[in-house]
Amino acid sequence: MKRGQIVQRIWIASGLVFALVAAWVSQVSAATITESAVLTASDGALGDSFGDAVAIDGTVAIVGAPLDDDDGDFSGSAYAFSLIGTAWTEAAKLTASDAATDDQFGSAVSISGSSVLVGAKGDDDGGSKSGSAYLFIESTGTWTEETKLTAGDASPSDEFGFAVALSGDLAVIGAPQNDDAGTNSGSVYVFARNGGAWTEEAKLVADDASAGAHFGYTVAIDGDTTMIGAFGDGELGPSAGAAYVFRRSVGATWSQEAKIIGSGIVTNDHFGTSVALFEDTALVGTMEADPMLNQPIGSVYVFERTGTAWNEEAKLTVPDLEPFDGFGNSVALSGEVPGRSGGRQER
Repeated sequence: MKRGQIVQRIWIASGLVFALVAAWVSQVSAATITESAVLTASDGALGDSFGDAVAIDGTVAIVGAPLDDDDGDFSGSAYAFSLIGTAWTEAAKLTASDAATDDQFGSAVSISGSSVLVGAKGDDDGGSKSGSAYLFIESTGTWTEETKLTAGDASPSDEFGFAVALSGDLAVIGAPQNDDAGTNSGSVYVFARNGGAWTEEAKLVADDASAGAHFGYTVAIDGDTTMIGAFGDGELGPSAGAAYVFRRSVGATWSQEAKIIGSGIVTNDHFGTSVALFEDTALVGTMEADPMLNQPIGSVYVFERTGTAWNEEAKLTVPDLEPFDGFGNSVALSGEVPGRSGGRQER
């Protein structure tokens, strides 16, 4: 790529994962897409929801199958694939050491280097569907469960692990149904690794937290910055949505840097359905409705940070969108950013 970001959309059908990647240069343009692989689970079965969550870093891809039934109905699993030469090969199947019915392990996944974070939003350790997340480490081709993370104040139905993001020694985990500021107001937890030990560093809530916001529905992290989607935020109307940026300062203190809402966002657009972050660039997906048909088609907004201000740079759509296409339902950033190079971020 000469310049730009990457917008990634994922479709799941019959246990197959398809990825369409379109490049944004300075406007949305047609791109030639070549399919490099179709990934399937070696033991895939009907209803596993293989591909419900995906993440990639370098030559390793992680694919969640949260409705896999190996350890009980909907106990869940995740698969690691390695790129060897030009071929993607299944390297491991990951399951929780304490897997149980309805845990939905694999409902969210993230990878950073040799570490993988897997959400299990239905885990019951802190009450029914309180949720949890698991860290796995890869060494010489062997994947080992390092630890299990739960919220220090876990409560039933929080669904901690609904969204996860990992960057080096920091893990961000969403609990969008946490009720601290009202029913389903939502919260996000940050964990830090020191040596091999993970500890809860912070619990993040929006400065204007409110019932139904679902803060933590999506999360992304890059370095000391995290972005959090709250698709139910009602500042511009019921479920118009918003995204929040928090930054970590000296002393491991997290503070809200900005609340972001795209131009033209209105009731039921669900801005913040997806988020991605790379350095000073962010993508935020919506379920934006077609103005003529009043049915969701989706869009993606691009923001750039200058200092502590996040400015809208572009709104991405494609010309052939139809109702319920779900464009922007999942987003990712990778490759070059204008004026910078290197790095990557995934959801």
